[in-house]
Amino acid sequence: MKVNINDPMARSVTGSDSEWRDACEAAGSSIQSLSQFRRWPVFVFHVEGTPRIGGELLAQRLLRNPMFTKSLPTISKTEEFGSPLNLISIPFESKTFKLSPTTLRYSNNCLNAIALFGLQIFQNQIIEIGGGYGGECKVFNDISRSITKEDKDLNWTVYDLPSSTALIRKWVEFSSYKVQFGSIYAEPKKISHDSMIISNGAISEMRDELLEDYFTNLILPAKYGYFITNFETHSSPYGGWTTEMFLNRLIAAGKKDAKVLPSHKYLSFTDSGNSTLVVFGMDDQRPPKNRLGDPIRYKAISSSQQMTSRLEKWIIKAAFLDSSLGVLLEFLERILLRDKYRKLYKRK
Repeated sequence: MKVNINDPMARSVTGSDSEWRDACEAAGSSIQSLSQFRRWPVFVFHVEGTPRIGGELLAQRLLRNPMFTKSLPTISKTEEFGSPLNLISIPFESKTFKLSPTTLRYSNNCLNAIALFGLQIFQNQIIEIGGGYGGECKVFNDISRSITKEDKDLNWTVYDLPSSTALIRKWVEFSSYKVQFGSIYAEPKKISHDSMIISNGAISEMRDELLEDYFTNLILPAKYGYFITNFETHSSPYGGWTTEMFLNRLIAAGKKDAKVLPSHKYLSFTDSGNSTLVVFGMDDQRPPKNRLGDPIRYKAISSSQQMTSRLEKWIIKAAFLDSSLGVLLEFLERILLRDKYRKLYKRK
């Protein structure tokens, strides 16, 4: 698909990536493509490329959370579908469950949201800016059903590129859930006063009027907000906002409790070095229980893990010695994966 530079939706990192748009349409076109897309290079690069070490550490943390362990069987039920390259074995109560590092990130986001805003988020509207392939929606539904025992779908609405719609719908419906789609350029959906809005990076990839429109029409009407952002690398250099600008705009618009939370207490170690967590509307500003701790503890945990790849061991050691070098190595790893599986993707 050729990118229309006049399309406001193309004024974002993934929106301007024609390979991403084409891959989303291809993955959503058939059940055969859906069964393999998570290993395609463009999905590894943009979504499924969460480093294994991040998943290993999150698994250690989340296993101490009873909401997560109660949800494990449901979350893992369809995890191998889509053929993700990187699955982590998680032993619990004489069973072994397999989850990808990306799915563990989604699980962590959900449990963070519960800790910050309470279980009432499951009873109200949830709006997601940038739905990826539908993984976040699926995991939130998994955890909601597991801990509330209510057999109903979340009221979940995704705002994303039109090219992503078919894939997100197929992925969510494959897991027996439902999802709605909205557009700020079509008939606007009513945002309820008690809704939660979540963005796992997408809002900070925007700029120009697209960012202004999402901020005004979706973010401001919501009661709760949870944003993992990368403004300094994905928006500001292209004329967009910085984290400080985003935070100041929220406060000026009446979100007086908007703040940046310490990433190392809420996110994985690999995320905390690159991303910022901005929230508003929290009931409790304390970090969630069973947090990972400081990087020294990360190193102790990771040293107990048995890595199957020398490359992974090298990346992990380097990341703890120098976080900036770790970021560089992570980027190189993704490039290697992209090249390795490019031929596979082109055959799809």
